[in-house]
Amino acid sequence: MSAKEMYAFFKDQFGLDERLSVALMGAHTLGGAKPENSGHTGDFVEHQAHKFNNKYYRIMFKKDHDWAQVISQGTNGQVTKWRWDGHHADSGDKVGMMLNTDFELLYDIKQNDEGESSCEVMPGKNQCERYRTFDTARQYSKVRTIILHPANSICLVN
Repeated sequence: MSAKEMYAFFKDQFGLDERLSVALMGAHTLGGAKPENSGHTGDFVEHQAHKFNNKYYRIMFKKDHDWAQVISQGTNGQVTKWRWDGHHADSGDKVGMMLNTDFELLYDIKQNDEGESSCEVMPGKNQCERYRTFDTARQYSKVRTIILHPANSICLVN
């Protein structure tokens, strides 16, 4: 699924514009993925499974975090899928796990039929092209609180 397709899904299914979709994806601060449900394994944000904050956005922008695509092996014969694992560059400690749809808040990820990205989310050679919601996600990474109002508006609190 491309970034454009993902945002079209949020618009068609929930009536959300891109800005509200980026805000909603912040719920990935909570919880993670299990192979029996999605074919993926890991917490979106390590050690944050029960804390709702903006660390989901922050870890995608941290310059001292390295992200690499790895294979998620599903259970019960599920198809192998690709995910991104992030590690702290100095300590090697895992900081989180993201799917292509998570990084599509920032980049227009081109992927093959198996879901493997043809570009990198790290600065440098072959970096993915920024998607138009990059700055929105960066803004959310810098605020303490994001409040979604019923009237489809957002309040950011520093």
